[in-house]
Amino acid sequence: NIPEVILKLGNKTDYTLDWSTEPLVIELGRTATIAGLEYALPGCREADSLQVYMTANLAYGKHNIGLVPKNSMQTWYMKIEKVTK
Repeated sequence: NIPEVILKLGNKTDYTLDWSTEPLVIELGRTATIAGLEYALPGCREADSLQVYMTANLAYGKHNIGLVPKNSMQTWYMKIEKVTK
C-alpha cells in the first residue's frame, strides 16, 4: 500500500531521505511495501540474486519519494539472505 510506505518513509521529498543499509525484512501480504516486490518475491530461495524491473504503477506511482520522481520506473537489485515460512 503506497500511502503506508510513504508514511513510513516520512514523505520526504528531498535528498535528506535516510535510506537504511540494513536488510529489508518483508512478510509477504503483511508488510507495507511496493507492489513490485510483492510480485517478485514469492518463490525466492535463500542466496537468490534478483533484478526486479518495475513500471511506475508497481513502484511509487504518482508519489515523489526522496530523489525518485513520480511515475518513475524502478530497478531493484537484491540478494535474498533468509527465507522463513
